[in-house]
Formats: sequence, C-alpha cells, structure tokens
Amino acid sequence: MRSIIYFFSCTFLLFCSSLLYFSAAKDVITAGSFIRQSENLTSAGKRFQLGFFIPDGEYNYIRYVGIWYMKDPATIMWVANRETPLADFTATGYFGIAEDGNLKVLSENGTSFFSTNLPRSTSGRTVKLMDSGNLVLSDDLSGNVIWQSFENPTDTFLPGMKMVENLKLTSWTSWKDPRSGNFIFLQDPEAENDYLIRNRSKTYWKSGESSDFISYTEILISISSLLSNFNGRSSSSVPSYETIMLWMNPSGQIQYFGWDNKNGNWSSIWSAPGDDKCSLYNFCGNFGSCNSKNRLVCKCLPGFKPNSPDNWNSGDFSGGCTRKSTICPDIETTFLNPRMMKVGKPDLPFEDAVSEEDCKKECLNNCQCEGYAFVGANITRRRSPDTSCWLWTEPLSNLQEEFSAGGQDFYARTVSLERSTTRNCEPCGTNMIPYPLSTGSNCGDPAYSNFSCNSLTGQVSFQTATKSYRVTSINPDTQNFVIQAKGDENCGKINSRQLKPSSSFYVTLPFDVTDLCYVEMNISSVDKLLQGRDEVEIRWYPPLEPLCNSPTDCKDWPNSNCRAGRCHCNPNYVWNGSLLNCTQESVLGNNPNQIGESGLKAKEKSISLKAAVISVIVVVAILLLCGTSYITYKRKMGARRQESRESLQGNPVLQLYDSERRVKDLIDSHQLEEDDKAGIDVPYFDLESILVATNNFSDANKLGQGGFGPVYKLMLMLMSEETSANCLNGFGDWMVLVHNDTTGQDLYVSLHGSEFVGNGQTGKLMDRKRSLIAIAAASLFIGLLLICGFGQLLRGKSLRWHERINGSLHVVNSMSSTSGVGQNDRELLSFSLQTILSATDNFSEENKLGEGGFGPVYKLTVSKLHS
Repeated sequence: MRSIIYFFSCTFLLFCSSLLYFSAAKDVITAGSFIRQSENLTSAGKRFQLGFFIPDGEYNYIRYVGIWYMKDPATIMWVANRETPLADFTATGYFGIAEDGNLKVLSENGTSFFSTNLPRSTSGRTVKLMDSGNLVLSDDLSGNVIWQSFENPTDTFLPGMKMVENLKLTSWTSWKDPRSGNFIFLQDPEAENDYLIRNRSKTYWKSGESSDFISYTEILISISSLLSNFNGRSSSSVPSYETIMLWMNPSGQIQYFGWDNKNGNWSSIWSAPGDDKCSLYNFCGNFGSCNSKNRLVCKCLPGFKPNSPDNWNSGDFSGGCTRKSTICPDIETTFLNPRMMKVGKPDLPFEDAVSEEDCKKECLNNCQCEGYAFVGANITRRRSPDTSCWLWTEPLSNLQEEFSAGGQDFYARTVSLERSTTRNCEPCGTNMIPYPLSTGSNCGDPAYSNFSCNSLTGQVSFQTATKSYRVTSINPDTQNFVIQAKGDENCGKINSRQLKPSSSFYVTLPFDVTDLCYVEMNISSVDKLLQGRDEVEIRWYPPLEPLCNSPTDCKDWPNSNCRAGRCHCNPNYVWNGSLLNCTQESVLGNNPNQIGESGLKAKEKSISLKAAVISVIVVVAILLLCGTSYITYKRKMGARRQESRESLQGNPVLQLYDSERRVKDLIDSHQLEEDDKAGIDVPYFDLESILVATNNFSDANKLGQGGFGPVYKLMLMLMSEETSANCLNGFGDWMVLVHNDTTGQDLYVSLHGSEFVGNGQTGKLMDRKRSLIAIAAASLFIGLLLICGFGQLLRGKSLRWHERINGSLHVVNSMSSTSGVGQNDRELLSFSLQTILSATDNFSEENKLGEGGFGPVYKLTVSKLHS
C-alpha cells in the first residue's frame, strides 16, 4: 500500500514539474523540441505569438507558420514557410529545432517546408520569441545570436530592425497569399539614406535623390528614423514595438501605420507612391514629361514622339519617347526651360563654364548632350564646390513638371519648330509657343494674344471671354490646343455651335471651339472613360501677313515687303497662313484659310474672272440650247399641223370649222390688222354652192343688212340622191335634214349628247392656245431657272397640242363609227321617216330640244336609227 502511494506521489510531482516547465518556457523551444499546429509560442509580455495559421478566406487548409500581434491576430508580420506551405490537411505539422540545429517546419513524415540552413552545430541551440516580435535562434554555449527573423523579414518592418543594404521587404503575392510578390522595398544602392521600391527588376518608386545637383526626399523624418533604427537614440525615445510598423503591401505601396488605441485598429499615417502617377519613378519613360495637374499626365517633350505607339496608346508610358529627328549635325536646336522640374541625376559636370552661356555652348557642341543646368553659388555642392555646369548625356528620365518638393531649373535640348521666326515666343515650361500664338507684346501676332506664361511654374494659360484656363497641350501641326476646364460646363449637354457669349468657353476669331468633350486618342480605353469631361479643344485659324514697321521686320518672310503696316507678298506670290510664308499662287492649296490679305485680293480677283468667264459660257450655251429647242419644236408643230390638215381635208365640215377657228384665233390674238395685205386662208365656195346653201338667196335666209350688202345665213350640206342632208348648226351640232311626206315640211333633227358621241365626249372641238416666251439669261442661276421653266413650257404646250389633235380626231372617229361613215365615205347616211319617227318617239314633246333656225329640233336615239 505504501509503495502504491509513493508511485502516485512521484507521478503527480513529475506532472506538476512538467506543467511548471512549459508554463515558464512557452516563449522558448529547445533543441529537439517542436510545437504542433495546435500549439503556439507567446512572447513573455504577450505582445506577439507564433504558430500555424491558415490565410483568411482559404478553404483548402493550406498552413503556414507565422508571427502575429496578440491584439490583432489577423496582422501577420512574419512567415516562415511562405514559399512552401503545408498542403496536406491530413498531415500534422511541426515547428522547432531539428537534430542539425536548424529551425524547421516539418510534416509528420519528416518532409521539410522551411529551414534556416545554418551549419550543423555540436552544441545545443534555443529559439525564443521576443516581445519585439523578433524570433531569435542562439547558441546555448556562447549565447550568441546565430539567426533572427529581424534580419530575414517578409513584408513588415518593426522597430528594432535596421534597413541595411542586404535587407528587403517583399510583398505578398496577394492579400491572401503569403508567397513572395512582385514588389520589394530596399535601400537605394546609390544613396544610403534613400530608398526605393522595385517591381521585379525595374525601379518602381524612389524616395528621393541625393546628388550634388539635386537633393530631395519624399519620405517622412519619422520613417527615416525608424529605418535607421533611430540612430542609436535612447530606448526611452524609441516608440513601442507594438505601436508602429512599416508594411510593403501587395499593390506596390510602402505604408506606415500607427496603432489607434481608441478604435483598436491600425491607422495609416503615410504611404508611397500615392495616387499621383507622377510619383512613380520615370512613369512617362525617357523624354516623357509627367504633370499630375493635367488630365493626361504624360506627354512627350516637343520634338519627340512615343517610342512604342502601341504601348503608349494602351496606357503603358514606360517605353518613353524618342526624337522625331536627330539633333546633330546641322540641325537647328533650341532649349526648353521647364520650371520646378524634377529630373534624374546629371551624368557629368563641366567645370570650365563660368556662365550659363558657356554651359549652353558646351551642350550644343556635344551631340550626345540632352540637356544642361547651370546652378548658382547658393546651391550647396558636396564634392565639387566650384562646379556650376551640369550636363546630361544619357536620355532624360523621371521628368516631372511643377515638382513641389523643389525641382531645379534645367534646359532640355529639342529640335526647333519647323517654322521658327524671330517673332516666335520663347518656350514656356515644356510647351513650345508656335507663331502666331502670343504670350507677350514682343512676340507672336497681337490678334492671338489670349495666351500667358507663368515664368515661375512654366505653365501656359488661355483667356476666354470670361475666364482663364490651363493649357494642357499645344499642337502646331494641327493648329489646335487643349484647355482644362474642370466642372465649368457639362460638355455632354452642349456643343460648340450652341456656345453663347455668356458661356465660359466662348471664344472669338481667330479661335474656334472644335470639341467640348475632347478625348485624347493616344490613351487607353479605360482612361477614355474618365476623360472628356473637363477638357476643351480649340483651334486657331491661320494668320494674316505679319505686322511690320520697317523692311527688316519682314526678313523672316522671303518674297515680301513692308507695305501698309504688313509684310505683303511680292507680285505672283500670295500669303499662305498655314506655311507662314509667301508662296507662288500655283502651289497654293485650295484652303481659303491659308490666304493672307494680299493673297486674298488676288485670289478673289482670279475667282471673279473665272466666274465671269464661266457665266458667259453657260449663258451662251443656254441660249443656243433654247434656240435649238424652239426651232425643233416649231418644226415638229408644223409637221403635226400639216398632218392635221391632211386628215381634215377629207371632211369639209371639219375643214370649214378649222378655217373659221384659225381666223377667230387671229382676231382674238390681235395679230390681224386692217392694213394687213397678207392673205388669210379662209373657206372658199363657188356660186352654185352658195345658191344651194342660201336657197337662192331666199328672204327666209336673209339675216339683215351688212356694211357690204345683205347678209344671208347658209347651211353647209353634202347632198345625196335622196332628199336628205346633214349639216352643222350654229352651235356646232350635227343636223339631219328629213323631208316629211305627210306634212310636206323639212325637219332638222339634232344629233348630240351621249347617244351620238362615244366615251362621254362632246361634239364641240377644243380651242388651241399659243404663247411665246422670250428668254433672256443674265447669269448662271437665272439661266438654269430658264432651262427648267422652258422645259416645263415645252412639255405643257406639247401636251396641249396632242390633246387638241387627239380630241379632233376622236370626234371625227366617233362620228364615223356612230353613223357608219368610213374614212373615205364622203356621203352622210339618210334614214326613212319610219326610222326617225321611232328614234324620236313620234316627235314627242319629251324629245323636243327647242326651236332651231329651220324649225323644231328633236333628240333621237342612235341605236334605234341603226335598228
């Protein structure tokens, strides 16, 4: 019994001693010891903890060993096996000191996922998690630290670390993937106190420049102190390990955080690079200028073009720009003078220069020189205090306009404008000012003086009727420029033609708004969605001849002389406003905007002469055409009249009617005068016919007394062997003469109406009207109108003539078909009394039409006559 009690007592003591051991050593792992994935190491002050973790959002049980804040377990500040996680969720993971003395992450089958890769040690080793967050591996015999996590960080920099040349922070691949990403924060190899971020092998961001020419930094002093481990300051002035940190995030930003005790989370104090694209290193590439105040931040310097247009158009400006033409030899060059400009380090000094002019000449004499800078005595120079001239022989890089951190004035070499004159204004910043644009009273054309240049910032402005706007680009080739007008007007609701004088963008000649929603073509499709809301494109019209006071003022414009205050072109030359020169008229284009004042007069004179010649030719052609048409028309009408007469000769009644009608037409047209001696084609009858027609001049046919004697009425008859005849009465109706054997009287029966004439036509013939139009053309416009009017007139007259001829022939054909008279039958039919009695219903009063010149007139039915 006593032995049993002794056994349990010993067991209890061993158990308690083991608990005491692990309670006191939970921040330490000794040689040969491991913690499982369900166990953790915790620093003595309970600030940091080490153990296995699964990245947020992962559901495949990928496990890593890391260190995190006790107060914020989601913030992982160090990862051991970031490149090789444990992927088998069935396998148990272990972390500790292996037999060879290295820290390792192992699986239960002994596979290694992380190792410190130190030489094998014969002595024991111990690893401890410090309250600073540093994991320290030390030798048990010497006590020396042989490895620590602060010298092998992942993406987080903590107080107590020191940024040295070989130390770097590597971002995660993503917010949930601890593997090494693309961005690395490290010390600038060229400057101890400068830092940079690399995107793989390319420099992505630089904290500053430290050189004899320029020195600036974009990093906070507190961050510089943190990175230098506070330069040996006392521990009392060093911030707490758990209150600040520097983190390289997966998006490429280095962020400085401070712990917010009130809200219980991390608060961002500073980050770089910011949203400003110009803060990225050389964002616009070599010879590309960056200005974050412009809508399109990148543009090539004047005289340059994108090195890779496809990449540039897709929004990748890193390829930069290249010169449109070489600067040597025999090429006229000039210098841009960007103000407050950030630029990369110069390549070499020129110590012999004692003035800016000496520095400029040295650059011009060196074909490899891309720019120069001449600094004054107030600039502190470290290594060469007597040197004041700096030259750039390598491509200009990292250019940024209006650099607020203190950019220096330097001169970038570029090719002069294709048309450079003494009247050109000096470049303003990175903007070339082409003639005729004027930024001052001593340059350009006064009519184009809406521009101004800020000599401090190198920024060009344009003045509209109501406001001044920032100019973002000037294109001499297309003769337009772009202004930035944020929020003034919604360009989507207005176009340039709707601009009113009260509009902010209203401009007067020689300027014209061409696009209120200007979108730069050389940008990516994503940027186009953001653009066009606050930029306006304006063009300028070519100028008139330059102003002058003396002949010397016209020396830049050959073939011109100073007359009436302008450099007017010599004879046979005209002013070309686009080429800014006097050109021969034969080579002048058709663009009227190119012509100057003298050229405009010559051009107008030439145009007037050509217009006059063309007008005369057209009028003569119209008159000839009209005359030819009229003669042709008269010939056709004559032929048709002849055909009509031939067709009417077979019918004496219609011949008589046609003769009477022609006489009546002559009288009505007032063309027949009393003294006219010309004969008139009137009906002619012999005495025998007249005796028959007047019944031997019987008193019954006598109408009265005329100026030449008695007047008798007559009846035109075509007599047959029977005692019947047909004739026309005074109304133009056909009359049938019938002898009544019962009463002994002659009856004249009228044949008219729908029962006689087919198709609803009347028995009357239509009158034909003639009219002649005198055509006189004085110009092309009037001539064309006359052609149209004359054509319509000919068409109308032709239609009327055909209607008259067709109507006449239709009447004759209807009569012939109704009465049975053929074309060659000159005798009219006779009917018996019985037939007429049947056709008139025994001369009923209902069929009686009235009284005629020879007695009662009755209507009859033709069908009954035939029957």
